[in-house]
Amino acid sequence: MAPRIAERIIAVGGGKGGVGKSVIAANLSIALAQSGRRVILVDGDLGAANQHTLFGIERPGPTLEALFTRQITSLDEALLRTPVAGLRLLPGSCGQVGGANINHA
Repeated sequence: MAPRIAERIIAVGGGKGGVGKSVIAANLSIALAQSGRRVILVDGDLGAANQHTLFGIERPGPTLEALFTRQITSLDEALLRTPVAGLRLLPGSCGQVGGANINHA
């Protein structure tokens, strides 16, 4: 089977913490999923990720960091179901010592 290709990628970012990037990204993802689209929300934070908490997920399991460090080999292994139909979450790293300092290789 040929790999699926993202129809659209929307990035939400900014240089300062605490301005609402996570809330905007979560609400945008929810709105897109509720409109009938299949959505994957990627929490790209490798040091203090919080998207999982916004969806009531206490311990996210494998994270984006696990994919980078090859602890898992497939994106599907880290995708979490959320309470919102059609919306899955790829959690970032939270509370991992050195999580934001991944090896260049």
